[in-house]
Amino acid sequence: MKLSHSQIKEISAGTAYVTSENDRTVLHRFTKAQEKFYKTVCDDFYNKCFATAGISLDFYTDSKYLELKVFVKQCSSRRFLSHTVFVDGKPVGSLDARFEDTGVLNSAYLEKIFTLGCNSESRRITVFLPWSFSSEICELNLEDGATLAPVTKKIKMICFGDSITHGYDAKEPQNTYATTVAAEFYADARNKGIGGERFRPDLAAQKDEDFEPDIITVAYGTNDWSTEPSRELFERNCEGFYSELARNYPNAKIFAIAPIWRKDHGRITNVGEFAYAGDFIKRVAAKHHNIIFVDGYHFVPQNPELFGDKFLHPNDEGFAYYAENLIKEMKTYL
Repeated sequence: MKLSHSQIKEISAGTAYVTSENDRTVLHRFTKAQEKFYKTVCDDFYNKCFATAGISLDFYTDSKYLELKVFVKQCSSRRFLSHTVFVDGKPVGSLDARFEDTGVLNSAYLEKIFTLGCNSESRRITVFLPWSFSSEICELNLEDGATLAPVTKKIKMICFGDSITHGYDAKEPQNTYATTVAAEFYADARNKGIGGERFRPDLAAQKDEDFEPDIITVAYGTNDWSTEPSRELFERNCEGFYSELARNYPNAKIFAIAPIWRKDHGRITNVGEFAYAGDFIKRVAAKHHNIIFVDGYHFVPQNPELFGDKFLHPNDEGFAYYAENLIKEMKTYL
């Protein structure tokens, strides 16, 4: 049984909108207005918009198997990707790829059949799509006559951030902190992470249409500290971002996460000491009734082995620490 475009759309989570292009179902995590906005920022960020970070297919079925056919295209600086399939919360397999070509945006058609072992009982199937590439669904096939029903989420969530929110450097997409947090709170979560991004007030001004989040997480600051040309610009952009966000989403609980540890935290930049970024975010959060400051500095232990690049981006184990500590902090307010 080949699922239709409308059926795939119905079981998707983490999407702002869904289109049909070249006989493929394309899942978008940014709104059309946000994509158009990033087109004016730079080609690199615009391309990263189309990575399927945080997007999943989440449904109940009694099918004994699932056949997945996709077209993938590189939407980050990383050349590896993974789709992972879970049955009732347990992994049953993955569809992976790694490309050696550099200096190009790699793409390929991939396919695999997964045994689900449902035995005539309906079970929850979750397909996590890659954060590093876009994954367009060419075909999603189930057993003929199989049942199909989407998983209902309890709350709505938006995750803003840089490469760490985007997913760098998890090998498996379900292990990024944003996806783990979304699963913990049964949230339909839209991941707005972009590798290399900083506080950008004009992005916060682009409200997600017809989507009122209960929770918003914001995790910028590490790139701002590292690359902003002045402290004044960092402060203006940080304040502007949170002001726009609080105005657009007055009923949401907004968690302002200070940057996690990075190996070069001891240097002095144009913004100042690394701790200054977190301190200023804390001061800005205190000005808004619905913004909650979270000190993320110690979320991941200060061990380079917990980082994929030994420097900045957590690996799967590092993300487990990040998610566990963030969830603990968030539960204090939820």
